[in-house]
Amino acid sequence: MENIDIVGKPEEKVLITRRGKSTDSRVINDEKKILAFSNSNLICGDLITRKTSKDNNSYFIIAKQATKECVECQGIRINAKATICRLDKQYDDVEYVGSTEEIILEDIPIYFKDVSANMKFYDAGLLKDTTKIIMVQDNIDIEELYRVKFNGANYQVDNIDIGRYENMLYIQLSEDTRATNE
Repeated sequence: MENIDIVGKPEEKVLITRRGKSTDSRVINDEKKILAFSNSNLICGDLITRKTSKDNNSYFIIAKQATKECVECQGIRINAKATICRLDKQYDDVEYVGSTEEIILEDIPIYFKDVSANMKFYDAGLLKDTTKIIMVQDNIDIEELYRVKFNGANYQVDNIDIGRYENMLYIQLSEDTRATNE
């Protein structure tokens, strides 16, 4: 058992193991099974951080199943921090002269993954231009056409799915080529 910090809640003791018998490196690194006592305060959407581990990784709780013996959760590793911006159009009289970038939130923990051709083939809900998918907590102020910046690149929010994961937003992004006046 190890101690974890839960944002906005008291720390708890849990057991964190890798998910299943997979040998896929992404599953081993990014997905964890988290077992907690039956009176645990963990809910889907919580952000937890390992305290006693050498890696100090943080995870989103994306699934939870409670029994009378324990609570079993699935965690997904935070693999980036993002900045969320709104682009405001600027006009000179009635002529459009460009956009300015207004930062809404900075250092937002996210989980991101690249969209592959295989994903587009099997997931009919993916938009044609989607290049990345991110997951964030549902209390984040974000809307379609906002700009998300992480890993040195700009992305445009094309779709926000509020129903795929409880208390989480599943967001489709495409490359953002919109220029700003700075």
